[in-house]
Amino acid sequence: GDTALLYAASNTQEGNDICLRLLLENGADVNAKDSDGVSALMSAALNDKEGIRVLLLLEHGADVNAKDKDGDTVLLYAALNPQESNRLLQELIDHGADVNSKDNKGQTVLMHLAIKKDYLFTDRHKDCIPEYTSFLLDHGAEVNIQDETGNTALLYALKNRDLDIVTLLVDYGTDLTIQYNGGKTALMYAFEARCFDGFKLLVECGINLNIQDDSGTTILMSAVQGEQLEYVELLLDHGANLSGQDTQGKSLLNSIKKSSPEGLKIYSLLYTKGAADDNYQHLMSLYKNATNDQQHETKLKLDRWTIKSRLSLKYFARQVVYNICTSNKKGYKSSIQYLIDSGHIPA
Repeated sequence: GDTALLYAASNTQEGNDICLRLLLENGADVNAKDSDGVSALMSAALNDKEGIRVLLLLEHGADVNAKDKDGDTVLLYAALNPQESNRLLQELIDHGADVNSKDNKGQTVLMHLAIKKDYLFTDRHKDCIPEYTSFLLDHGAEVNIQDETGNTALLYALKNRDLDIVTLLVDYGTDLTIQYNGGKTALMYAFEARCFDGFKLLVECGINLNIQDDSGTTILMSAVQGEQLEYVELLLDHGANLSGQDTQGKSLLNSIKKSSPEGLKIYSLLYTKGAADDNYQHLMSLYKNATNDQQHETKLKLDRWTIKSRLSLKYFARQVVYNICTSNKKGYKSSIQYLIDSGHIPA
């Protein structure tokens, strides 16, 4: 149960600091814990508005790296303090608090800040989380530690779609090459969370776009299958590979499952970028109710469009300029002569 020291450490009433000092000066066990493994220093770190009791306990030898029954440290309790500021975190670190200590789930304080569970952090805390995160990173918090589930702080921040924390972690060197459970990358987790801003940040930071997970699926395949045109466009703009197959032999175009408006837009985009669809077999498979004649006519139209689209863009440009000049009644001859002399249109 609670000792007098534990009660004094958690009590916020005025004058309680004097009681705490008297207990310490008269031999109270500074590292005694309650049934949940909570020490006086943990209670003070959680409740002390001014930090006076925390300093008093530290001066009397309180264990700054003690853990409760869940493995939570004094540093985490301080981060949960409604009145907390970086000053209290700094005091604990100055007295030897390990910023990379793990709880029973293998999670560090940095991870808890990225997870920011509602029952732990108040709305005010959530506003301060980027500040606390930056402070811990400045004081040696390791960004690439993985908990017992294999997750890092980055994954938790992506799952919460917290761009501020994602940006901080990337700036402090989080490893973008890690493949997590199932061979998934951070980019794949960002897509699953529909954290587009975080997804875009990772892409722009040069994360590998062509890694396959354990099922052989790339991030582009996932975006295509999910009919997420915005993601597909971003990946293609940054050079995602159009070839390759998953472990079941399915290609990128096979990831398009239905002839929905988005699916057809994505098909068109992939095809014009060079994705192979021999004789439009996959496109035809999306229209299961089309007759053979309808499919044949569609293929002919697509062939004509393809041939036309492969004509020289420079030729079309010349024709446009030529037409503009000939439609201008005044001075068109000199304009044409200039274009001929400069090689823009044939003589």
